[in-house]
Amino acid sequence: MKNTDYNISEFKFFCGSFFDIKKYIYIDFRKNNPVIIYIKDIYLHYDFKNISLSECGVMKEIPLTSEEVKSFISDIRKFKVHSMKNYYEEILDGPEWEITVKLEKKTYVRYGNGSYPENFILFLEKYTKEKIL
Repeated sequence: MKNTDYNISEFKFFCGSFFDIKKYIYIDFRKNNPVIIYIKDIYLHYDFKNISLSECGVMKEIPLTSEEVKSFISDIRKFKVHSMKNYYEEILDGPEWEITVKLEKKTYVRYGNGSYPENFILFLEKYTKEKIL
């Protein structure tokens, strides 16, 4: 199922701290059958651009049904990423995170350190079926 009717083309999430396992979630909704690419690796580079998936520690591909795609899109819209503020703790020693939602003509990037938007981690765990933090 192509995602042209939802207007979201890509979703990315990254979290991790210097000595912790980094986690990366990526979905390309432009594909006919979108899958969640979920990676956990201590050495995962923040930019992720220069690393081969075969070099990563643990990688899962989680297929999404048409209903799960619709549910994911609906759930991500509830977070209103376009108006979401960046989240910071006073002590900048927690895990860093970044959310990227790419639309047809605009990309929203939000980030934080230590605290997350309310219920966002539960939302991600719903789809990865695994503890994120």
